[in-house]
Amino acid sequence: MCLSLWLFAGMMGCAHGPVTAAEMERRSFTEAEALGIVVGVLRDVGLAPERAWPVSIPGGVSLEADFRIEGSRFGVEWISPQDRSDIGDVLPGPNEDGRLRVIAASSDDNEAQILLLEHSSYLHHSELAERGSGGLSVREAENRLARDLRDFLTYAQGQGL
Repeated sequence: MCLSLWLFAGMMGCAHGPVTAAEMERRSFTEAEALGIVVGVLRDVGLAPERAWPVSIPGGVSLEADFRIEGSRFGVEWISPQDRSDIGDVLPGPNEDGRLRVIAASSDDNEAQILLLEHSSYLHHSELAERGSGGLSVREAENRLARDLRDFLTYAQGQGL
């Protein structure tokens, strides 16, 4: 019985052919996945992330940034679909030209700068391990997120991180 079920499933797959990238649903990283990538990059470069950093952004709005980088004035906020829904337009969206979005903030009356990582900037086809026909693979999206964070860290180091 198991063999016949396997053969039937195999025939059904052959009738349709391989799934194309266009047929796969694009998705963003979950917050846990994205923050795991952020922590990995920070540790790779020898920096310690501090979780949950309360800051104020322009307009007197409170935000809890996901990470503060080693007690510095620099932080990172992953903006998930739920965050975007909750926050709305209080935080600006991603730059159209691909440049990183860094906003001014304050924490305990000190200046702060927060890198905003918008989930929609890292949409990928979860079924693709490598580049397929159109869209980013998981690996490419992970690499883009890591590169963006490294670029921010280079900027922060130039600013006295």
